[in-house]
Amino acid sequence: MKAAAWDFISAHAETFGIKRICRVLEVSRSGYYRWIAGPTRHPHKICTPNGS
Repeated sequence: MKAAAWDFISAHAETFGIKRICRVLEVSRSGYYRWIAGPTRHPHKICTPNGS
């Protein structure tokens, strides 16, 4: 559901505003902005065999 919500927000943000859409869809604005930022915002630590 959330991916669909994020897509909807992106498509209609100019018309209705992000705050309003998030309130109606009952999703957080912070979650939307994290989704916009993408996975590079919180890179995963790569573990090597020697533990470093």
